[in-house]
Amino acid sequence: MARRLSKLQYCPLTAPSKLSAIPFSTTVSPENPQISTTADGQDNHINDPIYNLRDLLEQGRNETAYNFTKSLILSKPSSFSSPSHLLSLFSSSSSDDASLKLTLSDMLLSICSESKMHIQVSELYGFMRQEGRLPSFGYVRMIVESLVESKKFDNVLDLFKEMVGLGFRPDKLVYGKVILAAVKLGDLKLAMGLFETMKRKVVPNVFVYNVLIGGLCKDKRIRDAEKLFGEMYVRNLVPNTVTFNTLIDGYCKAGEVDVAFGLRERMKKEKVEPSIITFNSLLSGLCKARRIEEARSMLKEIESNGFVPDGFTYSIILDGLLKSDDGAGAALDLYREAIRKGVKIDNFTCSILLNGLCKEGKVEKAEEVLKSLVEHGLVPGEVIYNTIVNGYCQIGDMDKAILTIEQMESRGLRPNCIAFNSVIGKFCELQMIDKAEEWVKKMVGKGIAPSVETYNILIDGYGRLCDFSRCFQVLEEMEGNGEKPNVISYGSLINCLCKDRKVLEAEIVLRDMVGRGDLA
Repeated sequence: MARRLSKLQYCPLTAPSKLSAIPFSTTVSPENPQISTTADGQDNHINDPIYNLRDLLEQGRNETAYNFTKSLILSKPSSFSSPSHLLSLFSSSSSDDASLKLTLSDMLLSICSESKMHIQVSELYGFMRQEGRLPSFGYVRMIVESLVESKKFDNVLDLFKEMVGLGFRPDKLVYGKVILAAVKLGDLKLAMGLFETMKRKVVPNVFVYNVLIGGLCKDKRIRDAEKLFGEMYVRNLVPNTVTFNTLIDGYCKAGEVDVAFGLRERMKKEKVEPSIITFNSLLSGLCKARRIEEARSMLKEIESNGFVPDGFTYSIILDGLLKSDDGAGAALDLYREAIRKGVKIDNFTCSILLNGLCKEGKVEKAEEVLKSLVEHGLVPGEVIYNTIVNGYCQIGDMDKAILTIEQMESRGLRPNCIAFNSVIGKFCELQMIDKAEEWVKKMVGKGIAPSVETYNILIDGYGRLCDFSRCFQVLEEMEGNGEKPNVISYGSLINCLCKDRKVLEAEIVLRDMVGRGDLA
C-alpha cells in the first residue's frame, strides 16, 4: 500500500480536477513564475533564499530547511506574497527535481496548517494540482481540515471523492471532517451515506455521532437523532456533554421539553457534566412553552450548579417574559436584577429588551434603558438604533425617529435600509407619500440602494391612495434597479386594486405574476 501511495504522489493527473478551481494568488502560475532579474540579467535578492533553500534540501538537511522556510513565510515583511508564491519560484528553479518540490510542498502545507493559515493551505493545494502533483496522505488531512475551517465545504467533498478514487484510505478523522462538510451543506442524505461507508471501514468516533445528531436535530428529524444516540451505546461509545447538549436542544426546539429534562437527568446518572449551553437550551425550551415560572427557577439552578448566567442567558428569559402575560414590567425587573449582579449586557441582549419595550409603545423607557447601558460602557450598534427608530415610528413620533437616525450618523454608524424603511413605511401609512419619496431620495443619496422591502412599501403606499399608475412605475423602477418583485409586491397591488373594485386589472396583474414565476 505504501509503495502504491508513493507512486500516486508523483504521477501527473491525466485530467484536471474540480479542485483546481480553488482560488490562489495570481502570482503563482507555474507558467509565469515572474522571477525578477536585474538589468545585467542576474537574479536579484529575492532568489537568494530560493537557492539557499534548494541547497538545504539537496543536502538532506530537512529540519534546517523547515525552519528556514518557516521564517521566510512568517517574517514581516516577507519577500514572498504568499506560500504559493514561494513554491512557484522554487518550482521554476528546480524544474528537474520532482522530489524536492514535493518535500517543499509538504513543508509549506505543514507550516501553514500549524500556523492556522487555512486560506494559504487551500492555495497551495490548488497550485500543486495545477502542476499535476498530489500531497502525501498525511497532508491530505491537513488540507481537509483547512478547507473545513475556511468553510469551503464543496471543495472538501470534491477532494475526498478524488482521493478515494485514487486509492487513498481515509481515517476516522478525515471521515469526520467530510461528514461535517456534508452536514454544513445541508446534505444529510450524503452525510448518512458517508457514515454507512465509514462504518464498514473504520470505527466511528463520538465526534461523528455528534455532527450527525446535530444535523438531524436541525432538520427536525429528532427520532432519527434518537436512533443514533442509542447506537452509540451499542458501540460502547460514551456520549459526552456535546452529545447531550445537542439532543437536549433538539428536543426543546421540537417542543418536547419534558423529554429534554429527562435527558438532563440521564446526564446526572451517567456523571456527564452539564455546561451553560445545557441550561440555556432548557431555559429556551421552557420560555417557548410559556412555562415562565419554571424558567425563573432554572436561573437559580444555573447558579447552584456553579455557573454564572451571562447576557445570553438573560436574553433568553427576557424574550420569554416579553412574550408572556407578564410583559415589559417583569422584563425590566429582571434586567435591573442582571445589572445589580454585574451581568454584562451586550447589543444582542439589549436589542431584545428594547424591542419588547418599543412593541408595547414604551419607547421613552427604551431610551432610558439604552442611556443607562451606554453609561455602563455599551456601544450601541445598528440593530439597537434600528429598534429605537422603528419604535418611534410605531407611535408616530417621526421627529424623534429622524433625530435617532441623525444621532446614529453622528456616532459614526451608517443607517441601513431597515432604519430608512421604518421611516418611509410610517410616512406611507400616514399618507404623506411625498415625505416617503423624499426619504427614499435621502437613502439613495447616502449610497444605500432601496431594497425589495423599500419598493414594496411604496407600492402599498401608492396603492392605498389608488395611484395605480405610480404603483406600476415603482414596479418598473424596481426591476430596472435589479430587484425582482416578489409575492408581496404583487399582493399589495392586487389587494389595493380589489379594494378599489378594479377586479379585472387585479386578475391581469395576477396572471402576469404567475407567468413570470414571481411566487417566491
